[in-house]
Amino acid sequence: MRKTVFWVAALLGSSLAMADTVYLLDSAHPSSQSLAPKNTVVAASQAPVAQRLPAAQATWLQQNFTSPLASYKIDRDDRGVVVYETELRDGSEVDVDAKGVWRKVERRQGVAANLLPQAAQQYLKQHHPQARITQIERDDDKGHIEVDVLPNTEIKFDAAGQVLKVK
Repeated sequence: MRKTVFWVAALLGSSLAMADTVYLLDSAHPSSQSLAPKNTVVAASQAPVAQRLPAAQATWLQQNFTSPLASYKIDRDDRGVVVYETELRDGSEVDVDAKGVWRKVERRQGVAANLLPQAAQQYLKQHHPQARITQIERDDDKGHIEVDVLPNTEIKFDAAGQVLKVK
């Protein structure tokens, strides 16, 4: 019994440590100056092998965003799926799961619509041609996507890009 309790505690401790460590790739980024007591800031080059950002995720980020990757943090979503919460030098936040699928993209400068299904892109082009997308997020197992559009509009699409709800 003690052995089981020890292993459960060790696993929980490692999960908590995993979520509280920010791996820094850019020493000039504000994350390096973080005063947040819950975060430990570590140079990415010093990350244990199991905590390194996989090449597929880094490549996807480089291909889809012009701003360099500044830092990342590894966490788990409410279903226990590993998510790499990355921050770009321009302040954008991009969450990518272990399979390389984006979970959330938040950018003040605007999110490129090409990350969305074709039908969602067409809807936005037709109904919100001048609007800027500030955040996209996959919100559940069905692949539904919530899109925040300025000014103050939220659109929910299904996985195929068909509109489910507009608020």
